[in-house]
Amino acid sequence: MPSPYPGMAGGVTEMQRSLVIKHAFSTPYLMHELLAFSARRQSIEFPHDGNAEYWRDQAAVLQTRALGLFNARPELNQQNCIPVFLFSGMLGIHLLADTLSHRGEGLESFVDSFVSYISMHRSLRTLITGLWPMLVNTELRPILAWSGQAVMAASQDMLVSAPLTKLISEASELPAEAKAACLEAIKHLEWALDETCESEHRRQKRVQMLFTWPLTVPEPYLELLNLRRPEALVILERYAALLCHCRDLWMVGDAGRYLTKLITSSLDGKWMEYKYEMDLEPTPPQT
Repeated sequence: MPSPYPGMAGGVTEMQRSLVIKHAFSTPYLMHELLAFSARRQSIEFPHDGNAEYWRDQAAVLQTRALGLFNARPELNQQNCIPVFLFSGMLGIHLLADTLSHRGEGLESFVDSFVSYISMHRSLRTLITGLWPMLVNTELRPILAWSGQAVMAASQDMLVSAPLTKLISEASELPAEAKAACLEAIKHLEWALDETCESEHRRQKRVQMLFTWPLTVPEPYLELLNLRRPEALVILERYAALLCHCRDLWMVGDAGRYLTKLITSSLDGKWMEYKYEMDLEPTPPQT
């Protein structure tokens, strides 16, 4: 079975995969989500297969069942905290895959879907944060250490686009809290899009930020995004660029190009100078 957690260092990826299989056999909600996840991947990777709609429907049914079982789980303790962690991670990726494959009525529909995804995934993240004291003393320790190191690197080594920073800082109609939120949202994306580091490290941090940025972006930024403020859309266009760099991942595909097109067609000319310019390498095999 391919790892449901792409982009991590090799040993960490294999450990995640092994733990999911190990605990799924004794945890019904995790098994149902594993099956739902696999069905959703099948439907996305083979969209022209005559069974694609069937797999998509099966994924929805299995995910609903998984959530029902998860909500009825016993009280959290040291013995059952690992399956909860694995379930939340897999479900989060599943929800992102659903969001990125969304093709509704243009930008309005996509942003609504994206913000809804963020809200749902953050509720899962809140649950996991409360489990941290239990998790650090389990077999998940190497995975948690890797994740913590990646987040720390992003916080300590950020590059920020000077023109975009100037734009946000001088936006007289934005309150100070909104400006600070926008600048924070930009920083992590700029770190992930940095071209100066070695290619292997560049790849890992891009995939890492693909999943963590929606969880860490400040709430005032999301409020601006809900209002379709151009400042927020220009920042979201950088997330679209990140998606383009990760287009070989099955849950991403052409979502980056699609979102970029939606955003650029909705902004007037004066905002286009802040568009992220990228030189994409040839698309690697899908993973």
